[in-house]
Amino acid sequence: TIPITGSDALYAYMPQSERVFTRYDIDRNGTFYKSEKEMIDSGILPVGNFSTGDQVTIQAKELILPYSAENAVFRYENRSALSRYYEILSQEPVVLEKISSSHLRGTYTVQKENRALFFSIPYEKDWQIWIDGKKAEPFEVFGSLTAVETPPGAHTVEMKYIPIGLIPGMLISLISWAAVIVWRRKSAPISG
Repeated sequence: TIPITGSDALYAYMPQSERVFTRYDIDRNGTFYKSEKEMIDSGILPVGNFSTGDQVTIQAKELILPYSAENAVFRYENRSALSRYYEILSQEPVVLEKISSSHLRGTYTVQKENRALFFSIPYEKDWQIWIDGKKAEPFEVFGSLTAVETPPGAHTVEMKYIPIGLIPGMLISLISWAAVIVWRRKSAPISG
């Protein structure tokens, strides 16, 4: 049970190595408030907006693996801090020319040294990133999002989502199809 001390949106961060449950229920002052069917992959749960003095209880349901919430962290959304960060991040935006679920391409300009290009895209190793045509190494920020180091100046960026097993899988499929064709030709009766 969490005693509510603020009126801003409340979030819970529940660190975990993998998905441990598929639903959580939230009660407010002993009365059902809402249910979520899926936990967000990053472990961040949007608990909701409450009034100061409310008592909120979160219950994990349909556990897949044993889980302890002893390391859970609860934080209120700080709108003024978000506005400040938004202003900072908006000073050097990426202008996207191509947008799809697996491919982004755009341009941007960075004025200062020691900057990172930040994407509000969940970090996954399968995202491949190129800056000015050169492969860049993405890294995880804020526990779940993607960034890449970038030098000052005007640049192009391209991101493609290429699952690690895609190329070997395609190669194995191609070899298998070739083997089937060869086998069928050799095993076909010779007419004549």
